[in-house]
Amino acid sequence: MEQQNPAPVTQGTEVPPNHVVPLMSGKLISVPLSASVKLQLVSERHTRELVHQVHSAISQS
Repeated sequence: MEQQNPAPVTQGTEVPPNHVVPLMSGKLISVPLSASVKLQLVSERHTRELVHQVHSAISQS
């Protein structure tokens, strides 16, 4: 079974150059998430944590 490490959050995201200032610079935008989306995010995070724990345990054995 091939081991896949979770990709870092920054991978694949575009970062604008320093001279580009977004229109909403300095302001936080709150986007309400539905309960099902929140549950999915928590579930995915929990799964990643479990995978990390298993991977660590295997590498120590």
